Amino acid sequence: MTDVHVSLPPALRRALDLLADPPADPDVSKGYLDLLGAGSGEDAVPKNTGPIQAAWASPIGSMLYDNAQALSRRLISAWALPLEWLDIPQGGVALDVGSGPGNVTASLARAAGPEGLALGVDISEPILARAVRN
Repeated sequence: MTDVHVSLPPALRRALDLLADPPADPDVSKGYLDLLGAGSGEDAVPKNTGPIQAAWASPIGSMLYDNAQALSRRLISAWALPLEWLDIPQGGVALDVGSGPGNVTASLARAAGPEGLALGVDISEPILARAVRN
């Protein structure tokens, strides 16, 4: 582990330790581990842009997202309490793919406890920014 990794928050250090090929100089400037980066050339990952991303970045889009998620939880019992059917042990590791603003990720973190780790992964920069604020 390099000095850069030592200065990272514990959860980000643990996330880097889980990667098969972690970046030598991880970008955490936005409050999350950016694995897509700016990149250029053949290895560049196109930015997730467009009207949907603009909507998520807006107050109205955020409100609609939250209300749709709350309604979905009421209508679909499997989304209501993922902790019940995931049975995450204290000290366990959970991965929330398509984590959005981190609502479920936060519940997973509480279930895993202080010795555990819950990682949220999303491609939407506005949603990740919101997760950092939350």
